[in-house]
Amino acid sequence: MRRLILSVLALLGVCSATAAEDLLRHADPDVLNGLIFGGRAAQRARVTDTIPADLADVQVPKGFVLIGTAERGDGMVTTAFATGIELEPAFDALLQALLAAGWQTEMQPAQAPTFTVATDGRSEAVQLVCRDSRRRIVTAREFEGVRHVSTATIPGQAARPCHARDSAPGFGSLAQLQALQSQMPRITFPDGVKITGPGGGGGGGDAIHQSVRVSSPEETLTSLLLDLSRQLTAQGWRRDATWNGQIAAGAVWTRTSRDGVALMVLLEIIDAGDSQFDVRFLLMPAGA
Repeated sequence: MRRLILSVLALLGVCSATAAEDLLRHADPDVLNGLIFGGRAAQRARVTDTIPADLADVQVPKGFVLIGTAERGDGMVTTAFATGIELEPAFDALLQALLAAGWQTEMQPAQAPTFTVATDGRSEAVQLVCRDSRRRIVTAREFEGVRHVSTATIPGQAARPCHARDSAPGFGSLAQLQALQSQMPRITFPDGVKITGPGGGGGGGDAIHQSVRVSSPEETLTSLLLDLSRQLTAQGWRRDATWNGQIAAGAVWTRTSRDGVALMVLLEIIDAGDSQFDVRFLLMPAGA
C-alpha cells in the first residue's frame, strides 16, 4: 500500500496536468480520501493545465515545463514547474521573473536563496513574495535528483499591504513562518558525518525549529560545535553565549537581516550515544 501511495504521488509530480487530473479522478476513492488526503476535504485538489490569472503576466523562465495548477479545498492554489536547471539558479530564475512582474520579496534573506540542511535527502529554498496586498510562497525543491519550482497562495489570509506587519493573534501565520524559514542558517557537515535521522522541523508562534541526527565515530560535541560555529560566523551570525557539557553543547547566535529584523538562533547538539548526535536549531525574532 505504501508503494501505491508513493506511486500516485510520484505520478502527480511528473505527469502532465491532464494526466494528473485523470489520476485524481479515477483513483480509488478510499485510497484518495483515507490515505492521500487523510480524510480531509481541504486537502482535495483540482488539477488543471492553466496558469492562474495573477501569474498571467509573469514570463516563465526558459527551461521550465508547466506541471499544472492545483486548487485545494481550502483555497490554496499552487502552480508548479519541472526543470533540469540546478536548484539554486532555478529558484532565482522564478523569483526574478516574479520581481519583473511587480512582485516584491518580504523579509529578504541575508543570503538569497538560503538552503537549510537536507534531513531526508531533500534540499529546498523558500521565499515569500507580495503584490497588491496578496502573497505567494515561492519554493524550489530537489529530491533524489528531481527538481520542482512552485508558487502557492496562502489560504485564509486577509489582504494586507506588502511589508505591513501581520497582526493576527495566536500562532504565527504561514507567511511569517515561511519568511523565518528563509532565514534559517545553511549548514553542511564535515566529511565522514552521515545523516542517519530522524530529522524534521516545524514552527508555531514566532519560532521555527529544525533537527537532524548524524553519526560519526570521529566527531565529538566540541568538534561539531566548532565546525558549525565557523559556518554561522561566515554567514554573518554573532555568538552571544556558548556552553559545553558532557551530554550537550550549544550556543546562542544573533544577526540583523537586511530588512532590519533582529534574529536569534539557538544551536544545540546532544550526544545520543553510539557515536550519534542530535543537532537542533531554533530560530526566532530576537526578544520574541
